[in-house]
Amino acid sequence: MYILASGESMFPTLKNGEYYKLDVVQDNNFNVGDIIVYKMKGTVICHRIIDVYLTRSNRIFIKTKGDNCKCADRYAVTIDKIVGKINLYNND
Repeated sequence: MYILASGESMFPTLKNGEYYKLDVVQDNNFNVGDIIVYKMKGTVICHRIIDVYLTRSNRIFIKTKGDNCKCADRYAVTIDKIVGKINLYNND
């Protein structure tokens, strides 16, 4: 599956108008540095993971930021919102 990059928040890593391979993640294995694709209030967003939090009740929250943004996103992403990860190494 491929996704079309739209916008400048991940520039220069992701370029507006280019397609990138999207790997669907089923094992909840997310790491700082991964670029994830998630849905937030009806919008699909591609941002980089800058921190992963595990609550006492074993819930995972992920903090994200666009590479071209000065500040981190004001919200945390939950696993149920994640569509997959961008695969920059196998974009065939």
